[in-house]
Amino acid sequence: MTESNDKVREYLDKTFENLNDQIGKAFQPWIDAGEKADKLLDAAQGFSTTGVMAGIRATLSELNSWYGKQMDEFAIAHCKKMKITFNARLSDREQGWVMTAVQSEVAAMNSALLEFKDATFAYAEYVKKHSGVTGILKDFIRGFDDPIDGIKGLFGASSVDRESDHVVKSLNKSTTKVDESQEALFYAIDEAVVNRWNIKIDEIINKIEQVKEEGEKMQRGGSIIGTQPNTHQRPLFAIIFVVLLLVAISIGGFALVSQYSGKKTIEISAPASPLIGMINLSKNTRVWKGPSTEFGGRAVLEEDTNAIVLDKSVPGWSKIRTDFGLEGWVKNDTKRK
Repeated sequence: MTESNDKVREYLDKTFENLNDQIGKAFQPWIDAGEKADKLLDAAQGFSTTGVMAGIRATLSELNSWYGKQMDEFAIAHCKKMKITFNARLSDREQGWVMTAVQSEVAAMNSALLEFKDATFAYAEYVKKHSGVTGILKDFIRGFDDPIDGIKGLFGASSVDRESDHVVKSLNKSTTKVDESQEALFYAIDEAVVNRWNIKIDEIINKIEQVKEEGEKMQRGGSIIGTQPNTHQRPLFAIIFVVLLLVAISIGGFALVSQYSGKKTIEISAPASPLIGMINLSKNTRVWKGPSTEFGGRAVLEEDTNAIVLDKSVPGWSKIRTDFGLEGWVKNDTKRK
C-alpha cells in the first residue's frame, strides 16, 4: 500500500509541475514585454485562455488514464496473490471522473484567465497612450487644456494618475485571482485523486476477497446456482446408463414404466437396485439439498438435463443425479421435458 501511495504522490507532483509549466509559458510573453507598449499589446492579443484551458483538460485526462492503469495493476497483483482470475469489474476504469470532480475549480480558473486577459488589454492600451513622444505631448497639451488637472498632477492626483492607478489595480487583482484559482484547482485535484484512491483500493480488495470466497464455496458444495452443466459428459453417461439398464433387466431387478400408455409401474420381484429410473429435467428446475424446501436450494438447472433417479422413498420427492454430477432432490411434480 505504501508503495502504491508513493506512486500516486509522485505522479500528482509531476502533474502539478506540468500544469505550472503550461500556465507559465502562456504568461511568459507578457513578462518579457516589460513596459514596451507594442509588446504589451502583442502579449495581450496573443494570450489564449482557450489554449490554456485545453492544456489543463488534456492533463486531467492523462491523469484519469494513469489512475485507471494503476488500479488495474493493483487489482491484477491482488488477484494473483489470492489465486483468482482478474477481470475488469474488479478494477476502477471510470472515464472522466477527475474532470467531473474538479469542474467548479476548472470553471473558476477559466473565469480568472478571462478577467486577466481583459486587464492586460486595458493596461497595454494605457501604456501605449501615455508612452513615447506622442504620449508626452498629449499629457503636455492636457495641462494647457485643463490647468487644474495639471496642478493636481503635481500631487499625483490628476486624471492620468487616477487612470494609471485603476488599470494597475485591475491588473494586480486579476493576477492574484489567477494565482488563487490555480492553487484551488491543484488542491481539488490532489484531494479528489487521493480520496478516491484510498476508497477504491479498499473496495477492490473486498471485491476480490468476495470472489475468492464464492469460488471456495462452489468447490466445497460441488455446484452452485447458475453453474453450467458439463454437456461433454453426456455421451459417456448415456453409454454407462445403457449398460446399467441391461444389467438390471438381466437380473430382474428394475421397475418398467411406460410413459405413453399411462399404466402403473410393473414391479418385478428381485433384489432392489440403486438405479430406479431415468428422467429428463427441464430448464429452470430447482434441485434441493434434501427432500424438503427447508433444506435449501442446491442449484437451478440452466438447460434440459438428463438425470438418474436414485431414491423415491420420500413421498412427493425423488433423489437424482444429473449427467454432470449434480446430486440432490426434486419434487415429483417437477415439469419434465
